[in-house]
Amino acid sequence: MDNLTKNQSSVANAKDVDTYIATRIDDQIRWYNLRSSRLKSRYRLIKFFTIIFSAMIPVTIAISSVGDNSWDFLKYGAAILGALITVLEGISGVLKDKETYLGYRSASEALVREKMKFQSGSGYSEDSADKRYIRFVENCETIMAGESNKWLSTFQQDNSGGDEQK
Repeated sequence: MDNLTKNQSSVANAKDVDTYIATRIDDQIRWYNLRSSRLKSRYRLIKFFTIIFSAMIPVTIAISSVGDNSWDFLKYGAAILGALITVLEGISGVLKDKETYLGYRSASEALVREKMKFQSGSGYSEDSADKRYIRFVENCETIMAGESNKWLSTFQQDNSGGDEQK
């Protein structure tokens, strides 16, 4: 058996596995975690301000109608707060941070699970190291491709006027 054939039949040598895990899986897990955290923070910040501004509207209206007309200007503040809420909700709807961060978190957890299953040998009952490695790579790539497809589908729906893609 020549060296080329020998190398091709030994796909799952330790160096290839470690390289794939370090350069593909661990990098993707870190990326998904970082992006998920950032999107979750942005989503929560937008929702936080929406709640605060919503709570301030009845207070400003109540104060603007007390006594003489010296507080009358606050009715404009209530209108501005309402407009800000509309803008924030519009931004939140366009960015789809919640859906995206949940998808990224899910993909990250799925990759971690797959990595742990592979490294512990659970769920990979084939005798051949080559088959275990190939199945591991296929499962991980399927997870990542699935997340990319979900992301694309989410934003394509916006461009099609909200209709579902067939």
